Amino acid sequence: MASLSDIVPEVPAGLTVRRARVISIAGRSLTVDLGGPIVVQSLGACYPRPDQFVYMIGEGSSFTAIGVVNDVPRQATITVTADATNVVTGLVNGISVPITKMGAYTAAVGDTLPLIWAADGSGVWAGAKPGAAYVPPPSGGGSGGSPGGVTSGTSTYALTGAGLYNSFVGGWLNSPALNQSSDTTGLMFYGAGRFRELQGRTIRGFRVNVSRNGGTGNLNFYTHAYGSQPGGAPSLSNGPVARAGSGLISLPVSMANYLIAGSGTGGLAISGSPPVSLNMAPYCALQFDWTR
Repeated sequence: MASLSDIVPEVPAGLTVRRARVISIAGRSLTVDLGGPIVVQSLGACYPRPDQFVYMIGEGSSFTAIGVVNDVPRQATITVTADATNVVTGLVNGISVPITKMGAYTAAVGDTLPLIWAADGSGVWAGAKPGAAYVPPPSGGGSGGSPGGVTSGTSTYALTGAGLYNSFVGGWLNSPALNQSSDTTGLMFYGAGRFRELQGRTIRGFRVNVSRNGGTGNLNFYTHAYGSQPGGAPSLSNGPVARAGSGLISLPVSMANYLIAGSGTGGLAISGSPPVSLNMAPYCALQFDWTR
């Protein structure tokens, strides 16, 4: 590799400005083409990509990249036009594109979300909607605890297991999905003791996130008292509560209070007719809206 003094003559004093094409990037070091590849440093506000041109300011034979020529605007926010499990869709530089979410959250059409760009502009991610107070996760793994004087929030609990019990054969079945039919009960498990941390709070709303892969009838929900698959037939309570549709489905607060009370174990079940089938994790998460 050529040395900078072979290409750019040293000057006794003063500043010079050069323009050069970026060959490659390694952190804040740029390899640029000045008649040969030369490594220079870039300022904190200068984030070029390979094959873009940068302006460089030189003092003697030392150069620093200070700006990108014709850089693509790095849009700060995105307005949501559609929401899916892992992506949101909206306009970026006038083009409708799907953007990967930085975390698990549900966005509504019209929400304005922050965009987080990679330093070299090679990737971009959508953050959650700003403005809502940050609620630290409770110790048991939900998202929405109460430290720091927080008086309300939403705690989310992901599915830890699922199973199918067939009353006709009197045993548990293996299946890639949860099923509701006349002789099969699908059970959702969330682990032992996970809801105990919500004891003492007032529950204002309760939802389950479901994704159907078969059937169009009502889902008939119950609660059950098991943190994981029991040895025998499941015992169901607080049902049936019939609900249509998919996505976030609201359920009675009495179901939430049952799950929170006592040892804090338990989960949801779907049973009855007509046949309906649900996808499992990452679906079937429970959401509790609470105040204290």
